Parts: sequence; structure tokens; C-alpha cells
Amino acid sequence: LQNMANQIAKTTQSLTTAADMRETTQMLMQPNSNWEEYLTPAPLSIAIMGELVFISSCKDFSINKNPPEGGFKYIRYPNSFRACLMQVCNSGWQAFNEAHNNMDQIRIHTAAVPDYMKSAVNILFNASDE
Repeated sequence: LQNMANQIAKTTQSLTTAADMRETTQMLMQPNSNWEEYLTPAPLSIAIMGELVFISSCKDFSINKNPPEGGFKYIRYPNSFRACLMQVCNSGWQAFNEAHNNMDQIRIHTAAVPDYMKSAVNILFNASDE
């Protein structure tokens, strides 16, 4: 196993230099460098929704006083702000739950990748040419 690791290291070093690796890593990571820009609004939105639910528990009112032309397209209960808010909260929960389940499936499916890579490298270095 140690011999195989040394062979991989020597082969990799002969193919690339440190500068090449840094440049490649930088190019690969650049599209992913602004994750916080996309991830920060979600917790903030959830916190704001929680505050709105808390505030709306005192007095309910209608948002249907000045509806848009043709009425509200996605809101089921425009006569109750509280019901609209709960509809939005439930839709948000469903979206986050679906995203969580999808990410969990990705994690499960990619868990075996390191073993597959070890097997592939082992076959490449130790298998006969037959």
C-alpha cells in the first residue's frame, strides 16, 4: 500500500508542478467562492418569518383590500394575513425539507466514491496487462 502511494505521488509530481496545482485549484474553486452570498439569506428569511408569525398572533387582517389585477395568483386565503403567512411558511418548510433530502441522497451516493477510487488505482497499479 505504501509502495502504491509512493508511485502515485511520483507520477503526479512528474505530471504537474505546484504552481500548476495552485492555478488548477483556484480555477476549480472560483465558481464556488461566493457560497455565503447564496446561503446567508435563508436563515435570515426564516428568522423574519418567525418574527412575523409571532407578531401576527395578536391581530389578524385581510391583505385583500387592494388585490392585484386578476387577484392573487398563489395565495389561497387572502382574507387572512395569518393564513397567508402560514401558507408561505409551510411552502418554505417543504422546499427546505426537499433540499435536505436531496443533499442527503447526494451524500449517501457519494460516500462510496473513495472506495471506488482506491479500487481503480489499485487495479491500475497492481493488475496484470491481461
